[in-house]
Amino acid sequence: MKLQEIELPTKKRITCYIGENAKDNTSIVQNAKENDLWFHAVQCSSCHVVVDMPETFTKKEKHYIIKIGAGLCKQHTNKLRKESKIVIQYTKLKNITTTDIDGTVHCSVMNQIIV
Repeated sequence: MKLQEIELPTKKRITCYIGENAKDNTSIVQNAKENDLWFHAVQCSSCHVVVDMPETFTKKEKHYIIKIGAGLCKQHTNKLRKESKIVIQYTKLKNITTTDIDGTVHCSVMNQIIV
């Protein structure tokens, strides 16, 4: 698993967890808090990205964080790096359930962003 710390324009810092394989993907989902954000490419296998989301962020900061998380998902998935206009899905971790298969999850609520 990769960790990446990012400083927002407002000088607040966030921690991003990036799965490097199916086992990592499951691990970062299982160890995240319910209000953290989860990112994954739509309709293809990709890394999972989880962003640690304290409740104190403004709406503008959260929007910036969503762009960062989606971009990290694209950047850390080899087959998507050079593609344009990739749809990334995201949701709070409380909407994600892991399965018995490493790297596979079920989502009850989903949002999307194009990067």
